[in-house]
Amino acid sequence: MKQRVLQQLRVFMIGAAALAVAATAISQQPKAEEHQRAKGQAYIGQFKSFYGAVKADSLRAYLGQSLIVKDSAGRSFPVSKFDLGYKELGLFEDSTGKPLILAELYTQPYSGDHLDSLWLKNLDERLGYGDTLFLDNIYYKDAKGVRQVSKPVKLWISK
Repeated sequence: MKQRVLQQLRVFMIGAAALAVAATAISQQPKAEEHQRAKGQAYIGQFKSFYGAVKADSLRAYLGQSLIVKDSAGRSFPVSKFDLGYKELGLFEDSTGKPLILAELYTQPYSGDHLDSLWLKNLDERLGYGDTLFLDNIYYKDAKGVRQVSKPVKLWISK
């Protein structure tokens, strides 16, 4: 009887530990409410746009700069982490030889405020008409030191 109680206690403790780990993982993911209450707007360095059509050469000039967030008063804050998304359009052929335009989506999470050299080189070579660059789940600390999430950046490449 004593062994059975100890076994049930072990199972209970393992279950409680698993729930605690799962709850921690879930709490660290951005929630839908965070996007609704997003404060500040993120920018790629000194690049003035955060949404809309841009020329590839204009964007290339700023990609190596740090991501910053500006509040409504114009104060800048460094970014602590963000997610990069890149949608590339390409022309392919199906099995019968008919041309198809397909999209490939790449994503990469980042700790810090800038892209790494591999993605900078990759984007420099790949940026082309119709492609889209997304920066989302952008976290920063405001003037009071409170962790906030910024509004996303979405730029698509025009001619």
